Amino acid sequence: MKVYTHYLNKNGIEYRWRTILQIGNSWDVCGTIFMKNPGSSKNQDSSPLAIDDKSILEHLRKFDDTKDLSSYGWYEFSIDNTMACVESLFKAYYEEKNKPLNGVIQIFNLFNIRDANLRKALDKLKGNVVEDLAYTTDYDINHIDTPVYIGWGYLWRNHILNKDANAIFNAVKQKTAYLNDVIQKNKFYHPQYLMVYGKNREKCKEDLNSFITRGL
Repeated sequence: MKVYTHYLNKNGIEYRWRTILQIGNSWDVCGTIFMKNPGSSKNQDSSPLAIDDKSILEHLRKFDDTKDLSSYGWYEFSIDNTMACVESLFKAYYEEKNKPLNGVIQIFNLFNIRDANLRKALDKLKGNVVEDLAYTTDYDINHIDTPVYIGWGYLWRNHILNKDANAIFNAVKQKTAYLNDVIQKNKFYHPQYLMVYGKNREKCKEDLNSFITRGL
């Protein structure tokens, strides 16, 4: 698996957005997931250099269909535990369909400030942030490809994020049958909990089965 993303560190705040996981050799989108915020995945260099390989950029630039995005560089980042669980989640989906997982999984977030500590990330939102990078909700909604999963837990209730979360939820439920139509009746299990820590809990089993059998 390869991780490609847009990234910017400005005034000590790290933004990571338009993240994609490439599994196998295909560049076709094979899934979308909405989560909380970018976590521990990072570039291994203290001063990361943007990708300059023309053959890779040719594919990556197809994911930039707005001028706002195309002006930023692409970077290769590390695979964190959450991303590994995202891969497992979509692998389970495609195994149910007797198909291999081969392509790009899009990772979108409620907000794009990179910090593995959610509380710290939320605190940074209260500062002087670049709004167009901290939030890309409209863009993300316009680029949903199925199957699509929401794994942000209860963060949708946050008063800063609630409006965007409801907009995402309303868009996603038009494209999949696994969600309850009432937002409050969904658990939105984070993929790490769904696939690892809570995998033996009956509710997790039910939600996973619902996604892999009714997700579109």
